[in-house]
Amino acid sequence: MDTYTPINELLSRQTGDKIVLTFSELERINAHSLPPSASDHDAWWSDPGTHTQARAWHSAGYRASPNRANRVVTFRRIERSG
Repeated sequence: MDTYTPINELLSRQTGDKIVLTFSELERINAHSLPPSASDHDAWWSDPGTHTQARAWHSAGYRASPNRANRVVTFRRIERSG
């Protein structure tokens, strides 16, 4: 998760249930460009089991819903049971 720690830290500080960020904002926060697969594949955003970057937001309590055509991603808080 080291590469995506800045995103994890940003999301960990959020108090709301949703935050929308552009790909450019994410690149600025993270201080490096997103890989081409972020623009090409929804799976890049969604599988915390095999994708380090997805673990960054999942461990902060969020799921990512990308709109790749518009280059934005909505992070929604994961509902916790009980």
